[in-house]
Amino acid sequence: MVKSKSMKKNQKCKIGLLAFSLSFFVPFFANAIDQGAGKVTANVTQPSKRTIKGVVSDVSGEPLIGVSVLVKGTSIGASTNIDGVYSVEVPNNNAVLEFSYVGYQKATLSLANASSYDVVMHEETRVLQEVVVTAMGISRESKTLTYATQTIKNEEVTRIKDNNFINSLQGKGAGLTIVPNNSGAGGGASKIVLRGSTSILGTNQPLIVVDGVPMQDGMGTQATDNMILGGGRSGDDLLSTINPEDIDNMTILKGPNAAALYGSAANNGVIVITTKSGASGSVKVNVSSTTSIETIAMYPRTQQIYGISGGDQWSAWGPKIGTRSADEVASAPYLMNSARNAVKDFFNKGVTTTNGVTLSGGTENFRTYFSYNNTYQTGLIPNNKFTRNNVMFKESFSLFDKRININTSLNWIHQKTDNAPVVGQALSALYALYRTPADIDMRYFKHNYKHLGTVADNIVSDPEKGNPKLIGQPVQTWYWYDQYLNNPYWVANMYNDYLKRDRLLANITLDAKIWQNIKYQTRFNVDYVTQNNLNEEYAGMNRVGFDYVGGKYYNGDSRSSDIYNDHMLTWNDRFNDKIDVNVAVGTSFSRHYDRNTSITTAIDTCGVPNAFVPQNNKHSRPNNPNGSATSASDSWNNKDWSTALFATASVGLFDKVYLDGSYRLEWAQSFQQFTQGSGYKSFDYYSAGVNVLIDKFLPRRDWLNQLKWRGSWSVVGNPIPNTLFARQSYDFSNGTISTRPPLFDDPQPETTTSFETGLDVWMFENKFNFDLTYYNSTLRNQFLYVTTANGESKPVNTGKIRNYGLEFQASYRWNINKDWRWQTGFNIAWNDNRILETYKTESGAPYEVQMGPNAFKIKYVEGGRYGDIYVNSFARDENGHIKINDAGNYENAVPVMASGKYETKVGNMTSPVTLGWNNTFTWKNFTLYFLIDGRIGGKGMSLTEADLDLYGLSERSAQDRLNGERVMQNGKEYILKPLPDGSGNKVSVENYYTTIGALPMEDHVYNATSLRMRDISLSYDMPNLFGKNQGMTAQFSVKNAFFIYKDSPVDPDISVSAANGYSGIDCYSLPTTRSFALTLKFNF
Repeated sequence: MVKSKSMKKNQKCKIGLLAFSLSFFVPFFANAIDQGAGKVTANVTQPSKRTIKGVVSDVSGEPLIGVSVLVKGTSIGASTNIDGVYSVEVPNNNAVLEFSYVGYQKATLSLANASSYDVVMHEETRVLQEVVVTAMGISRESKTLTYATQTIKNEEVTRIKDNNFINSLQGKGAGLTIVPNNSGAGGGASKIVLRGSTSILGTNQPLIVVDGVPMQDGMGTQATDNMILGGGRSGDDLLSTINPEDIDNMTILKGPNAAALYGSAANNGVIVITTKSGASGSVKVNVSSTTSIETIAMYPRTQQIYGISGGDQWSAWGPKIGTRSADEVASAPYLMNSARNAVKDFFNKGVTTTNGVTLSGGTENFRTYFSYNNTYQTGLIPNNKFTRNNVMFKESFSLFDKRININTSLNWIHQKTDNAPVVGQALSALYALYRTPADIDMRYFKHNYKHLGTVADNIVSDPEKGNPKLIGQPVQTWYWYDQYLNNPYWVANMYNDYLKRDRLLANITLDAKIWQNIKYQTRFNVDYVTQNNLNEEYAGMNRVGFDYVGGKYYNGDSRSSDIYNDHMLTWNDRFNDKIDVNVAVGTSFSRHYDRNTSITTAIDTCGVPNAFVPQNNKHSRPNNPNGSATSASDSWNNKDWSTALFATASVGLFDKVYLDGSYRLEWAQSFQQFTQGSGYKSFDYYSAGVNVLIDKFLPRRDWLNQLKWRGSWSVVGNPIPNTLFARQSYDFSNGTISTRPPLFDDPQPETTTSFETGLDVWMFENKFNFDLTYYNSTLRNQFLYVTTANGESKPVNTGKIRNYGLEFQASYRWNINKDWRWQTGFNIAWNDNRILETYKTESGAPYEVQMGPNAFKIKYVEGGRYGDIYVNSFARDENGHIKINDAGNYENAVPVMASGKYETKVGNMTSPVTLGWNNTFTWKNFTLYFLIDGRIGGKGMSLTEADLDLYGLSERSAQDRLNGERVMQNGKEYILKPLPDGSGNKVSVENYYTTIGALPMEDHVYNATSLRMRDISLSYDMPNLFGKNQGMTAQFSVKNAFFIYKDSPVDPDISVSAANGYSGIDCYSLPTTRSFALTLKFNF
């Protein structure tokens, strides 16, 4: 008996493996069989082909131009002309014609016994039957939903191409905020926030689900001060690797209520991405090609009046440009007596080409989809390049009269980024570039950025900072020896960074009809990512502390695997044609593995400069016996896992009232270290909701199609990091063990309790619709590290942060006549964030969490808001006047800055109001689209602008020098500036700006309110250019066209990092780009 069961199990495994293997070949056999069948039946007598003509019009009798007419099951088709007339050749009298047109219901016409071939099409009115993909991939009719969702079609994602397609969602959803990160060729990670941020150290990104499978986004959660100081790169996220052409639609589940089935991953909402699949019929081929040119939309505003300072200072506190003598100008090959903008000289025009092809076809039971896409981009900074290749192969099988359906997909992404720009100051080409005085000719440094080192070079001969081994080696041509300053062209050419990534996603989904309305579904997915980063830093690079005046090499490899599997039973039924019941129960498993290895040679003791050889491992420098050398690291295998049981149910009563609820019981590895052998620790999450179709209770009104009220409530979570909190280290050199870290008392997941309610309204034959939503979410058990009385770092769950707000979005479409159509959509959202509670110290005082460099702090204070910015301001006397050190002595008099406790709150990095307005105008085959989006309120801070003040490059510092009062003191002329306090006290212009520039303050915090023309596109469709239904569409588009309103010297969207913490901070960021693109799409 045991043997029999084992044999059956083995047989099942073999059958499963055989089905999976055959999945890649069956469609080809099926096509061959179909073709063979065609040959067999070719001799069967069929009525001769004939041509059918007719007219397609709307209900008012207006002819419709451009209606697609297709013979069902074939590729034979046509389009209506300007008079609504179509003509199509059909194979026999039993053919069925399908008519489709934007904004109208699809229509069919069976030719059997038809007396007329004219067709009347009706405008789309079936909104209530729209199917939405919700949590766990469960499809639900939109009328049954108790929470807010939004569906975005492929056209919205691909209309204007972006290397990170998620940026195309900007301005298109109420409550959806996209913070892009311009990181050069290849782009960077974009921060996605739905309904405000809450977690300080955890993630605020929504969960990304692709074809029902939760994915890793691959982006860090918290930016660090190193992002400001420099030497790092922002990187990107794994979401950006998806080919937008493969996306069929995206559903945004905005709140925790909609996402509750995902439990601890549902805190920030969910974006559900459904990719394209093969369609039955003959093979359809779509080819697309886009070429775009990127230019700088906003250059840093620097003064062009005063030149370089004297001595070795890389600043612009020197004399007026044009006043130097000829001999003085001739004394240096880079000096000019006229102004020139070095920034404009440095940047290239970026070029991006994107080419792709998709193929789709098959039979009713076997369907195939294939796509290939290539993106190649050259960046604005020299030697910055990006390449990505995407390949997707999907097959779908329907077996046993469609009782069993199998879907398989394989997606491979290969990408390579060369020399992504460094963020911040150190090792950034932009740091010295933005500080370049206007009378410096950077073209000299471009063509002479390196030379062979001699004893005359500081980098060689300086006894403390130099390296004598660089004699005869290439060193940079540069005359300003500073730990952050480097010739921008030296950085661009001699600091090489290469990042390669391969990603493989494999998925198989099986659903089977078990009995009547009961179905079983299982999904198995593997997401495997490998990455290699090679960094080569040439000797002679000035960086923090002059610690690497030799060469530096880094080679790191990482790999990660995410395995996901779920099983689900669903039951859908309708009783007495009055009560609908939909139930799903299931279980899910996820496993994560990763390993990181690296080897580094930081050789300030280099024996052979710029070579990775064993002798560079020596510690041979007399005054640095413990200098840097070769080191290696290996994280070994990190593991993480989670397991869950879940259930959800929806009940519809009389097609008027719908109730739903969900429950999830979840186990996660990060909590198991606290069980102390008492079993597995689990947490539960749940939701409940109701909606009422109010219009069903009202007397019928022709102008009202739907009036729905909805409300829902949920409890979801955010996990704690999967780390060993009680880990101790062992020192092999002396056998000592580190002290035990403070205990994590009663660890809990961050938990959000959320409530939302809203109205959905459709009117005037569904031409106009709007929805209004109110939500209120409170996060508890905030995960933090706090500093104890003895200086140790202790993990805690504490505090509450609340987000509440309103969302409104509306759309309207108007088919004006047969030639003109107009569609418009508007959305606006308001969010208010408040920190209700923080951790309490032993004395009961609220604990203050702060992060940030010396320039500013982001503080999380009880009663404040997430993302409040604090700076040091002027110290003032009892009259409110700014204090002055050494007042009256213009050589040394400076305004006094506050103590350094960052006590001046200057605003919040998040705008409480966001909005977007899109319009599509269609005239015959022309389509004009534009999108305006904006934000109201919020602040942005620019450390770049602070440095422009500090080094005399800001326009206002030049204007104050031009217009300031001139006085003589001790035989020297000073230009004075009144202090901005109404006291009449004055200090020299240079002393004022060098003071506030060195200690950024409220002057460098700007209003983030802005309104911009985000996207514009004009397209022309030629549907039958190469034959019936074989056409082309040509489109010209502009992205980031222009600002309609802006009250800031920098783009309010610029961000030093898309991770938590620094969303509104600029520090030598790449300028905002504007792109012009030409796209050609062909279909055959």
